Amino acid sequence: MKYLSLFTGIGGFEAAIHKVFPDAECVGYSEIETNAKKVYEHHYPNHKNLGDITKISDEQIKNLINENGCDLVVGGFPCKNLTSVARLNRNGDSSGLKGSQSKLFYELIRILKVVVSVNPEINFVIENNASMNMKSRKIITDTITDLYHSNVYMTKIDSALFGVQTRKRLFWTNFKVPLDDTECIQTWEDVLDDKESVKEWVLSRGYISYFNKIYECKRLRKTKICVPKGEYYKFDILQEDAQYSRWDLGFISDTMSTQLYTPYPLGKARPVLSSAGGNNMVIDRRFGPKGSFLPREFTSSEKEKLFGYPVGYTDQLSSKTQKTKVLGNTVVVPVITHIMGYLLEHLCDVACFL
Repeated sequence: MKYLSLFTGIGGFEAAIHKVFPDAECVGYSEIETNAKKVYEHHYPNHKNLGDITKISDEQIKNLINENGCDLVVGGFPCKNLTSVARLNRNGDSSGLKGSQSKLFYELIRILKVVVSVNPEINFVIENNASMNMKSRKIITDTITDLYHSNVYMTKIDSALFGVQTRKRLFWTNFKVPLDDTECIQTWEDVLDDKESVKEWVLSRGYISYFNKIYECKRLRKTKICVPKGEYYKFDILQEDAQYSRWDLGFISDTMSTQLYTPYPLGKARPVLSSAGGNNMVIDRRFGPKGSFLPREFTSSEKEKLFGYPVGYTDQLSSKTQKTKVLGNTVVVPVITHIMGYLLEHLCDVACFL
């Protein structure tokens, strides 16, 4: 198996590819973000970085494929202008595939077109955020179909099928990826670090006060605020009123089996985002008296486990902010491993047919 990796990040596709295809060979990859490259180069020091995808020429790709061969192209192009977050953020750029970053999809297509001209049977896996609108989904599907002139499948996969993190993504492939045989073997116990390790990640009093701020709303509801209880915290439930606090908005993962409120399934964490702070918080209820908890951020090692990486995978980076950013932009390795398993099955079917 020889593959070309685009928008490579820290190597989530690679980690899965080499699990399913131990002898796989990367003929080249494209990544420009400094911290992502630092992590990737530590784990894959012999792989060749082709640099900025906008500066990779058609001739360069054609020569690369002719000289080395290529069986697979993988890549997750930027989702920044496609997501629901971009549409909800008044300062966000929600211009879709015309956006400053998400328009790089067309650079991926340009590269894939060259590869197809050399190897019309090339396999591909293209990834992006599932919260994009239907118009963008159709444009992507139609563009790939027009290029490939064969079956193109779009599969929506939630990583919660495989582990604790809820993370919905779309995958475009030239082979079917069934989801009826998935198995979730990761639990909170597998993810969470011990008490000593998480202490430094407990939220500051100032941050807790920020989340306790009361806002007016249009409907009656019970509002919760976070208050100290010895070395731990608890939620006080205010009388029903037309108010809410930021604790009521479901930003936060919760380890209890019957959560007070969350839009995510029981036993699951919300998606880890590349930004730090409240987006990656967890109500850790393992310690202290009943009803008490530690409000904190996920540790770096917990984030690595949520994405299916070994602990310490991002230790080449010096700050937790840097680690959070590169992890928030990566793929969930068990999801890609599942897809690669069906690529292997697809290749076997093709070989038997021939």
